[in-house]
Amino acid sequence: MYKKCIICDSLPDELVLNNLPMKKCRQCGLIWRKSFDMPIQHYAEKDRDLSQGKQERRLSNCKDRAKTFRKYINLNNLCDVGCGEGMFLKVLQDFGYKNVMGIEPSNSDKYAEFAKENRLNVQKGTIKDVGSVINRHNIRTITMFHVIEHLENPLESLKIVYGNLTPGSCIVIETPNMAAYSLRKSNYKHDYLIYPEHFFYFNESNLKTLLEKIGFNIIARGKRDFNPKSNLNIRESLFRLGLLRKNIHTKDYKSTIKGDDLDSFWSKNLLIGKIKGIIRFILTKIVIILGRQDIMWIIAKK
Repeated sequence: MYKKCIICDSLPDELVLNNLPMKKCRQCGLIWRKSFDMPIQHYAEKDRDLSQGKQERRLSNCKDRAKTFRKYINLNNLCDVGCGEGMFLKVLQDFGYKNVMGIEPSNSDKYAEFAKENRLNVQKGTIKDVGSVINRHNIRTITMFHVIEHLENPLESLKIVYGNLTPGSCIVIETPNMAAYSLRKSNYKHDYLIYPEHFFYFNESNLKTLLEKIGFNIIARGKRDFNPKSNLNIRESLFRLGLLRKNIHTKDYKSTIKGDDLDSFWSKNLLIGKIKGIIRFILTKIVIILGRQDIMWIIAKK
């Protein structure tokens, strides 16, 4: 769809990642799908999992987000774009923040029911509706968690946000990091981060450049994983530390070691289970210290 990079206007090379034809900018490394073949109706019709276990994991993840980002910005007067069921808004309300709302393109009954039960202000809409929402509700912070990679034109979408925010207002973006160790180590064969719904793939450098090109000033950035309060499983940590060569992120991954299901084996003995927990904790901390999380976040101010 794009013959040149939307960030630096450079020419791309063609490549295939996870069986998806893509283009990669020769200059800044931005990657985008060769064809944007995912209609907006897909998100409206997609089944939404709001099981108890899923809600608990998302709640933990959103609490960590709030605790992380409140170190840098005020989370009152906030709109979460692509808010899903509104779990982040629920966390903000529980923490006592005021005037928080969300925009969600999906018309999922499950999402609507969750928002209603928790008295959340969630409006149906897309990035094109951000301007009117900012102006009507005195919004000072826009959050976009795993949204930018789904947009057909991130540059123009962020220009809409920037143009409607008042000076001093902020945007928070969270998205997969294409420079993440696990992606590079697996030769980008990663079913959980590279799949058809994602149109654009950023790294820390080109996302920063994109925001600065629009006019934003970067005030903070970092890395994280989903549900960071839960330690990574041992095989995941070993893979990220370069101690396990097999790619564990594809659906066709099968262990080559007979009976190496560590979770099942160690759960049979309480003492061994405790040792396993200590090992998981230590390995996860090493992964974090080395900065080998899969997700990146950035906060920018107008």
